[in-house]
Amino acid sequence: MLFVANNILIMTMNNNPAGLIKRFFAFFVDFLIIYLTTFLIFYFLAKTSWIALEHRETYVLYFVYIATQIIYFTILQANGKNTIGKIAMQIRVVTTEGESMSYMRSALRAISAFLTLAHSGSAVIIIFTKKRLALHDMICRTVVVKG
Repeated sequence: MLFVANNILIMTMNNNPAGLIKRFFAFFVDFLIIYLTTFLIFYFLAKTSWIALEHRETYVLYFVYIATQIIYFTILQANGKNTIGKIAMQIRVVTTEGESMSYMRSALRAISAFLTLAHSGSAVIIIFTKKRLALHDMICRTVVVKG
């Protein structure tokens, strides 16, 4: 069955879109994992004196967090795999054609998700689209579905 949302052709294949609450809790679980990983990386770097604990530590921490987030989502969502949060909430990301994401599309989605969620709050858009698409889903032609 084909479906058109926001000028994007979506092959639904009997998949229901995941709602905002499931997506939020999946992101929250993933956020905790990313935050803990970032903390451990930063702690290791600080303990081994690879970085000086000065006023610039905030920028280093922020860079490590962004890099960890992009790597985490890119690797775990490409080729039909899922993040731990999405597994826990029983949702997954597929392309609008119903296929698994490539590493390139997964990386683009991770980067665009960071940029759109960090600066525009695009999660609100999910409420108003019929297929529950966030801005980064529209950019990358992906959809989060149940199952």
